Amino acid sequence: MNRTKYLVVKGLAGLGNRLITLLAAADYARATGRSLHVDWSDGMFGPVGENVFYKYFALDGVTSEENLAAVAKRLAEGASSYPATLTPEALMANIYATYDCVSSPLGRNPLYRVPLSLVTRGTASAFFGLQTWQPLPDTHDGWRKSLANVRNGRGFVIGSVLPRNIDSEIVIYADFRPWVKSERIFDIVRLREPLLKEFKEFAAKHDLGDKGIGVHVRATDKTTSKSRDKLHRHITEWLGESDKRKVFLSSDNPEVVAEFEAAYPGRVVQYPKFMPDDPSGHGLHHWALQQCDNGEIKEKMFREALADMWVLSMCDRLLWQGNSSFSLMSAHLKKDKKNVKDWLKL
Repeated sequence: MNRTKYLVVKGLAGLGNRLITLLAAADYARATGRSLHVDWSDGMFGPVGENVFYKYFALDGVTSEENLAAVAKRLAEGASSYPATLTPEALMANIYATYDCVSSPLGRNPLYRVPLSLVTRGTASAFFGLQTWQPLPDTHDGWRKSLANVRNGRGFVIGSVLPRNIDSEIVIYADFRPWVKSERIFDIVRLREPLLKEFKEFAAKHDLGDKGIGVHVRATDKTTSKSRDKLHRHITEWLGESDKRKVFLSSDNPEVVAEFEAAYPGRVVQYPKFMPDDPSGHGLHHWALQQCDNGEIKEKMFREALADMWVLSMCDRLLWQGNSSFSLMSAHLKKDKKNVKDWLKL
């Protein structure tokens, strides 16, 4: 009897990177005939242990198993797994607390990625397949032991180098920013209809589709040395004398909000959101994961982030921030590309 094989995507990093990783995982699942489960229960976007993904999203074009407990039951019944020592308890929990997740020179790493990695990551460690985004846990002795753990089943390689010939019934997939054409993400990921309706009604209420310019400025963890002078000149020129045109602002920094409200009095529209008084240089998602123990606030922030991402894409014009994967997702969502610009390139 042919039994269903599963690919379990464990959440890591912020919303934009998770969506990009999900697309790469969906490609892997389709190529290997696996049913995909997306697990965002790590506590960044809601209470620890509660998977918020399927509450807000649906998947199209890929076979999906929404019940991770059913996969854990298969594992408890003796299903094979990658990593080999995976337990049902670890599967249901934050797997990064138990296992090494490393990029391995033993995995498939196409040669063209080596020079590109050296340029984009700026480190020779990329030559060996090691990614600087994933620090090795303090309980291990560096990359040699991490690679040994991959061989003995106490660790696993990231999705970018995950071989496609793994025969295990349950495979863990993790990555931060895999190499994938991310503009395809919304071919498979669909926002649940009630939420989409709510965001459309907000955009319509403020007439953003005809007279709105969406602007994303990320200025906590993703700061930039680029001056915002050209951004403001571009906005001012488009707004002109008409008081009917609005600026929909998405930002994680209260100082940026104050700057825009002073520059465009009465014209700035924001989706109501919670922002911590002092994120201490962390992105809002990192603050939620590391410094907030209130699951309701985390999920509220997640919902508000979704609102920003989608409403930005519903504006007549969009100025997105090129060093932010969150911002990139809004650019991908926007159907009409002629009025979409990366403001870092103005």
